[in-house]
Amino acid sequence: MQFIRSVKFLGVWLLSAALVLPCAVHAQHLIAPEAAEPEAEIEEVHNVDRLHVLSSVTWWSLDNRGYHPAVLVKIQNISGHDLTGKQMQFQARFIDTRTGATTVGKSESRHAFPKNKLIYILLKGKDAYDLSNNIDEWPPFECKLMCRVGDVGQEGTQTLLVSKVELVAMTDDDALYKINRMADLPPVEPPAPVKEEVPVVKRHVLPKPPVKSATSKAKAKKKTPVR
Repeated sequence: MQFIRSVKFLGVWLLSAALVLPCAVHAQHLIAPEAAEPEAEIEEVHNVDRLHVLSSVTWWSLDNRGYHPAVLVKIQNISGHDLTGKQMQFQARFIDTRTGATTVGKSESRHAFPKNKLIYILLKGKDAYDLSNNIDEWPPFECKLMCRVGDVGQEGTQTLLVSKVELVAMTDDDALYKINRMADLPPVEPPAPVKEEVPVVKRHVLPKPPVKSATSKAKAKKKTPVR
């Protein structure tokens, strides 16, 4: 008797499990997975404090370690307001266009920099090179000068200059003398928006048929008298 009750209890339990288990499995599919957070988009910065390179000189500078690619630029504050005391970071990337080797020069400072005033920035590559007496054997380098003004991130980086490094060796004083004798370049204005011309549709008007006058109609109706 006890065995029969156990069998009945076991049957009821299995039947309950069979009814509950599909519901539980179905409920798992009703739970939506957690939505992935959208990636943060980089906002375009429109109020970057703009600088303008008026003139520049590139050359090879010699020290006790060897020759370094160098750049000297004369920069004007065209932001429209005083940048005095703002942190300014400059970086010159000197790239060997033949091998891809790169050497970097950096500068970080705070200048007295009212609007429309000028400052000079001198940067040299960190690595030194041995140059032969034959200029044709000197490595071909390109200089890319960038800067950040104030508390800005990657989106606030400005490219001020891209120029080849001249195949000439001179001192810093020679470079300063040369840049002060150069003509200043005006700021590059953004191109004016191009207006789309609306095509003019010419309508072909058919000529109107000639209108006969009333006199012509009267003559046509007039009969010749019979003699």
